[in-house]
Amino acid sequence: MILCALILLLAHGCSSDRLLQKAIELYFLAKTDYTESFRIDSPFFDGHHTSTFSKMFEGIILENFNHKDFDCITDVSRILKGLKNKETWSLTFADSSSKVPSGLMGGAIKWLGSFNECLYPKFYMLSNYSIQSKYCMVNADLHSSPIPLQFALCVPMNCSEEFIQIHLNRALNHTSTKSRTTVHCRREKERATADVWKILALLCCSVLGTLLVASTIIEIYIYFIWQSQLCQNNFNDESQMIEVFEGEISSQTEGEALRLLEGDASEQTYQKYRSGWIRARTFTTLLLCFSPIENARKIFSSQNQSHRLACLHGFRSLTMAWIVLGHTFAWSLLYSNNALFFLREQSQDWRSQIIFGAAVAVDTFFFMSGLLTVYRSMPQLSEMQGFGKKTRFWIWFAFQRFIRITPLWLFVIIIFLGFIPSANDGPLYDTLDMELGACRRNWWAIFVNNFVHEDDMCLPWTWYLSNEMQFSVILAPIFLTLVQWRPWLGHLFVVSLVASGIGSVAYSTLLYKMPPSFLGALTPGFFVFYVRPYNRWGPYAIGLFTGWLLLTPCVKVKTWVQKDWKRGLLVSTLGFSLALLIMLTAIYYLYGELSGSASPITVQQSAAYNALIRVVWSIALAIIVMLCANGLAGPINAFLSWDLFVKFGRITFGVYLVHPIVLLVLFGSALQPAIIENLSMIVNFIGCLVLSASVSFALSLAIESPLLAFARCF
Repeated sequence: MILCALILLLAHGCSSDRLLQKAIELYFLAKTDYTESFRIDSPFFDGHHTSTFSKMFEGIILENFNHKDFDCITDVSRILKGLKNKETWSLTFADSSSKVPSGLMGGAIKWLGSFNECLYPKFYMLSNYSIQSKYCMVNADLHSSPIPLQFALCVPMNCSEEFIQIHLNRALNHTSTKSRTTVHCRREKERATADVWKILALLCCSVLGTLLVASTIIEIYIYFIWQSQLCQNNFNDESQMIEVFEGEISSQTEGEALRLLEGDASEQTYQKYRSGWIRARTFTTLLLCFSPIENARKIFSSQNQSHRLACLHGFRSLTMAWIVLGHTFAWSLLYSNNALFFLREQSQDWRSQIIFGAAVAVDTFFFMSGLLTVYRSMPQLSEMQGFGKKTRFWIWFAFQRFIRITPLWLFVIIIFLGFIPSANDGPLYDTLDMELGACRRNWWAIFVNNFVHEDDMCLPWTWYLSNEMQFSVILAPIFLTLVQWRPWLGHLFVVSLVASGIGSVAYSTLLYKMPPSFLGALTPGFFVFYVRPYNRWGPYAIGLFTGWLLLTPCVKVKTWVQKDWKRGLLVSTLGFSLALLIMLTAIYYLYGELSGSASPITVQQSAAYNALIRVVWSIALAIIVMLCANGLAGPINAFLSWDLFVKFGRITFGVYLVHPIVLLVLFGSALQPAIIENLSMIVNFIGCLVLSASVSFALSLAIESPLLAFARCF
C-alpha cells in the first residue's frame, strides 16, 4: 500500500518532490521505534500530559483492594513508577488514555484516546516481568444529558472490568456529577469465534456461490453454442450470396439470401435461442434463475420506462436517497464530537429543513405499496368469479409477498450476525453489540416486530416491512372485496382508515405530550407510537384509493381536459401548485420551531401536525401520480421516469435493508470521533449511498432476482 502511494506521488512529477520526501521520511520512521523520538523528559511531556492518568490510578492504589486485585495493583504501581522515572515504555498507558479535548460546549463527549497505540505492542518485556495492555471504553451516565460521556483508559491486562468500574464509580461519587459507569475492555482487535450464526452465514454464502458459479458456467456455455451456430448460419449465408453473384440461383432466392445475411427474423436473437434451449430442461431452467448475467441484464434494462406509472420509479429512488440522507445525518451526529454546535448551525439553515423533514419519507413507500397492490390485483380479480378463486388468488398473493421480502431479510440478518462482528474494529465498534444482541434474541419476530419486542427489535428500521406486509395481506383484500361489491363501501373503508389513523396519532401525541415529528423521539413510548400499524395506515389507504381511481374510467373528465390544451395546462398547473404547496408546508412547517424564530409549538398544535402531516403528504403524492398517469405532466413525468431512477428503483429494497448496517460499520470503525460539517456530511451520504447500492446490487443478483424468477416458473 505504501509503495503504491509512493508510485502515485511520483506520477505527479517534480512539483510533488517535497511531498514525496515527507512521505518517504514517514515510511522509514514507521519502520523504526519512533516512540524513542518522543522523550518523556521532553518539555511537551511536562507532567500535564500524564497527570490525569497518574492521579486516577494513584487514588486506586491508596484504597483498600481484594487479594484478587493484587496483580492489577502491582502492574499499575510499576507503570506509575515508570512514569515517575521517565521510562518511555510507561508513556503508552498514559498517552493512549483519554484527555479532555477542546469543544466541550459543542458536544465533545467522546474521548477515545488512541485505540491502536494502546493495543500495539501487545506486551512490554521489562527486566524481570512483563505487562500486557488492554483498551477499556468507559460510559459515564451524565444526569444532565441523555447521551453518556465516553472516555478510554489503557490499563494493564490484569485489571478486571469490575475492578475499574467499582473504583471509577467511587471516584465519581466524590464529585458533583454522581455518575455511574459501565466498562468494556478489549485485549486486542477482537475477532468473533465461529458461533452458529457465522457457520450459518458461511453455509448460505457457499450455497449461493455454488449456484451463481454453476449458472454462470451454463450461461456461458449456451452463449458459445449460440455463437457457433450463428457463425455457421453466416457461413451458409455467404455461400448463398456467392451463388447469387455467380448467377446460379433465381432472383427470388437472391432476395431470400440478402434477408438472411442482414439478419432475418428466422435467425433467433440470443434471448430467443436461450429460451428455446432451456425450455425442455426443467432443472436447467431452475438453475438459470440464479444466473447473474441474466439477472444483471434485467436490472439494467429499461423495459418499464414507458409504463403508465413509470413516475413511481422516481418516487422510489428519490425517497430512498432521502431516507439514506436522513439516517446519515443522524448517525453522523451520534458519532461526532461537535454535534451540538452543528445542530445549532443547521437548525438556522433553511436548506437543512429537507433533512429534518425526512420523517415523512417512509410514508411515500406506504402510499406506493397501496397504489401498486390495487393497480396490479384489481384487473385480475375482476376476471375471477366465485369465492374460491378469489381466495386462492389472495393466498398466492400473500405467498408472493412473503417470497419477495423474507429471504433477503433473513439473509441480511444472518450476514449481520455472522460476519459484521468480525468485519472491522475500533473504539466505538462495540456499539454494534446492542443491535447484535437484539437480533440474536428476536430475529424470529419478522413481520410482527412492530408488536412483539418492539423496544428490542432486530434491525429496528425493518418495522416498515412488518407494517407493509400486514397492510398488503389484510387491508388490501378487504378494500378490493368491498370496492368490487359496492364501490361506496370501499370508499367508506378508506375514509375509516384515514380517520382512525388521524385520531390515533392525535390521541397518542396528547397522551404523551409529544413534540412534533422526530422532536418527540425522547418521549417515553415514542418508538411504540412510531411503529404501530394503526398510526401508519393512513398513507396506505390513500394509495389504495388512488390505485382504484387510476383504474376507473373518468371519460367525462378526460374528454373535458383533452378538448382544449389550455384546460390541460390549467389543470396541470393548479395540480402541481397544490401538491408543491402541501409538500413544502410539510417540510418547512417546523422551521420556526427549530430555528427559534417562532414561538414554541403547543401540544395541541403538535397533535394536529403529527396527525395530519402523513395524510396530506400522501394526498400531494396522489395528485402528482394522477397528473403523470393521465399525460398532464410531460417534463416532470419524464424526469421521474428517468432511466437512472428505473434502474436504481429495482434495488431500493436491498438499499433500505443494508444502508444502516453500512453506516454502523463505517462510523463504528472510526478511530476518532468525526468533526462534521456540510462537506463531510455530503461525502458520508454519497459514500453510504454508493456502498449500499453496490451491496444491494450483489444481493439482488444472488437472492432477490433469482427468487422472483423462481416464483415465475410456477
